[in-house]
Amino acid sequence: MTEELDIIKATFSSVVNLPANTDIGDYILVPFSDPVVAEPIVTLSFKEFITELNRITLNGGRDCPEVALSGIERALVISKPRSNIFLFTDAFPKDINKLASIENLCRNSLSQVIIFLTGYCKNGSRGNVEAYYDVAKACSGTVFQLNSADLRQVFRYIKEIIKVEWTNVISYDTFQNYKEISFSVDSFTKDVILAISGKYLLVKLSPVDKSNVTLENILESSHAQVIRLAEALPGDYTVSVRSQGTTSLTLYKKFQLPMQIGFSTKKPRSQKETSRRPMPGRENYILLDVVNTIKLELIVIQTYNDQENKTLSLQEYSADKYLAKTFIDPDKSFRIWIHGHDKVTQQQFTGSTKKLIPQMTVLDPTWIEPKAEILEGTSIIINYGNQATLACKVVGYPTPTVWWEDNEDNSTQSDSVLLEIPSLYISYYNIENVTTNITVFCKCRNSKGEDSQRIDVIVHRPFTFEVLQTPEDTTVEYGKEGRLFCQVSAYPEAEIKWYHNHTIVTKEEDLEVLSDENALLIKNMNVDKTGDYECEVSNTMHTKTYNAAVTISGMEAPQVEVDNSNITLHPGDFIDLECRVIRGKPTPVIVWKFISKDDFEVMLPEGVTLDKEKLKITAAQSEHNGVYRCYATNSEGRHFADIAVTVQYPPIISDNGATELEVKEDDNVVLQCDVTGSPAPTVWWERSQNGVIVPLDHRHHTDNNNEHRFKALDTDSGKYHCVAENFLGKVNKTIVVKVLVKPYIEAPASTTRTVRAGQSINLACNIKFGNPEPSTKWQFIALDSSSSVLQRGTSSLPLRINNVRHSNEGLYKCIADNIVGTDSISINVTVI
Repeated sequence: MTEELDIIKATFSSVVNLPANTDIGDYILVPFSDPVVAEPIVTLSFKEFITELNRITLNGGRDCPEVALSGIERALVISKPRSNIFLFTDAFPKDINKLASIENLCRNSLSQVIIFLTGYCKNGSRGNVEAYYDVAKACSGTVFQLNSADLRQVFRYIKEIIKVEWTNVISYDTFQNYKEISFSVDSFTKDVILAISGKYLLVKLSPVDKSNVTLENILESSHAQVIRLAEALPGDYTVSVRSQGTTSLTLYKKFQLPMQIGFSTKKPRSQKETSRRPMPGRENYILLDVVNTIKLELIVIQTYNDQENKTLSLQEYSADKYLAKTFIDPDKSFRIWIHGHDKVTQQQFTGSTKKLIPQMTVLDPTWIEPKAEILEGTSIIINYGNQATLACKVVGYPTPTVWWEDNEDNSTQSDSVLLEIPSLYISYYNIENVTTNITVFCKCRNSKGEDSQRIDVIVHRPFTFEVLQTPEDTTVEYGKEGRLFCQVSAYPEAEIKWYHNHTIVTKEEDLEVLSDENALLIKNMNVDKTGDYECEVSNTMHTKTYNAAVTISGMEAPQVEVDNSNITLHPGDFIDLECRVIRGKPTPVIVWKFISKDDFEVMLPEGVTLDKEKLKITAAQSEHNGVYRCYATNSEGRHFADIAVTVQYPPIISDNGATELEVKEDDNVVLQCDVTGSPAPTVWWERSQNGVIVPLDHRHHTDNNNEHRFKALDTDSGKYHCVAENFLGKVNKTIVVKVLVKPYIEAPASTTRTVRAGQSINLACNIKFGNPEPSTKWQFIALDSSSSVLQRGTSSLPLRINNVRHSNEGLYKCIADNIVGTDSISINVTVI
């Protein structure tokens, strides 16, 4: 342990380097050696702790196993709840009987035990490492098995663990080789650290949604890794760990509520009336402000000195304010624990404040000239006859005299409450039965001076608001005038505004506000003047609105007709298309649309023009075929009439040039033929080979889109002709189809041939088919597995071997291939 102790002494102070204001009560050293645990050394500051640490010397150091669990037990007994306990050892524990006691102490104290093991005991010795893992599991800790060279890194981990008050620490069951663990981060989680210990670690941490995540490596070695989420974004995460041997994983989460806490010895109404620290030796109100989605259920005071947990009665003050009450001991620091849930997500949570210390007496306070601040501001409105309570904060020392005055020289002495030692006070002033506007002054004075602040109290007085006439729903004839009326008697005087369809009415040509008649005049009625009219009546105290719907009469929906709904043209013809408005008021607007084959309205074809309300086709073409729709539209509706124009023309096949198509055997072949013509042409398919029409068998068929389909065989190569014909002409399109076929070699009569030395032998390689023509080769594989190509060619390729020798004995392969595939045969030749 000598090397480890030297590293601890040399590194601990410089790496951990805790600031003086760190929220830590005691620093305790518990040295131990076999068979005893030494008397603990308790220090009150980090500096004293480092001094005592440097005084420790080794005595023995060869014990393995040792009484390590007794040392842990002693540390848990003398330390405060929620302490961080770090064990440095190079041996296994032998005092396994202490395990139950340690588990019980950790359950009650909620302390955390982290073990750094830099050695092991030889086989046959008593004790084992599993006891350390049991301690870590029970005490929310981790076992790090490290080389002494890696020990310097662990102090960065120690610093991160003790400087944060972790809300949730989870030690997972140890595992072997590989494990995936999932955890979630909510919007209240502000910090996350993962500590993993095992041999030859491979750790991967990633969000379930595959988003990017930034990690900070706190400790990284082959036997230990500590990583932090650089930004704890809400979501689900997965950590996968691969290692050798026993592996442990501990998850640290810091939970922080969006909450404000204030204290006062007098019941406060807002955080402005509180102090961040409680008044000692008195009963304090605790005011808690939370976001309105949070529901608090329980508040617990946990004191540090006597380890007492006290549950307080919790009063819901408003939707986002809660109130509790407790006596604050002068010399006891404490923490407030809050339990509740999110009203939207129903997520349960537990959170706590940092360590809170009651206010302390100031022995020689600075004398301060008094300054007053009225918390309600410079003015407040109070309903007539009601009461109000005003609050005034006063800073000053010695204790200032505080009193209230009004503008009629009425004076009231105030019983001020000390809010913060030694010089912040709060004073309250009650106003009963307020009936007139007044000005109130908060005044203060001590031997250093005096100050005064004022607030205007404005009374909300009764007012008159009598509506005499409101607008009513009405109908106005097209082109005529109409009136809407709105009249009110109010105090303070009310203003009337008119709105048409939610837009304020100003000076317009067709709308006029007649103030002397309490009316709105609608001139020259048309559709634009229909809709919702709103009369808004308002004064400084009240606003009311009244609505009326205005409709129009004398309107007539449009109707159109055409002379001829079906027109037949030939290429080059000229024609005017016209539709007539039979009725409609207001006068309908005429719009022409072209209707596509799939019944969509599209732009007029090229060559079709508008002449006012007529449609002109100056030279009919095939693309002018279709339906032309005449729309007549006014505010009352829309009506249309269709003219179907048919331009007759001979068949046309798009892309009439010959094409070539290469396919493989068994491919599904689709030959396309896009045919137009009027009247609709008759379309069929033919096939020719060498200029001769070849009948199509049952595999070939043509669908309603004139697409010719078949599954390709080697016999299907040839020219395919799409033929279209109507009474105006005939046209065709040719597609050359080449069916590519994999080579096929006829199987030999025998795959084994025997020949006498000195004789000749013929080996056949007959290509039955293959398109394009395959290339062929004979390959010889000798008995010693050497290989050589004997002959190359195309199509069928016989092989003759003259004057056969024993070296010709072996396997002969004929291989044929083309772009589609390969085939081969093999013949084994034996020479006797």
